[in-house]
Amino acid sequence: MDDIRRQWLATIERYRLSAERPDDDSYCCRHLETASADELLAIQSEKLQVAVRYVYETIPLYRRKFDRIGL
Repeated sequence: MDDIRRQWLATIERYRLSAERPDDDSYCCRHLETASADELLAIQSEKLQVAVRYVYETIPLYRRKFDRIGL
């Protein structure tokens, strides 16, 4: 579980604009406004994959639901 948590936090950190700035929309998402559609899709896909794995490994309710649908 610690491994997936580290992966999730590393993924989030990779897309933060600056560790010294506040984590609100005006700072953390500004660079996304100029990203191409392909770049946005790649970022969203990376975050989604890690988020789904994190949820699967840490929340029993979602693990059961995901197992039930074969995810």
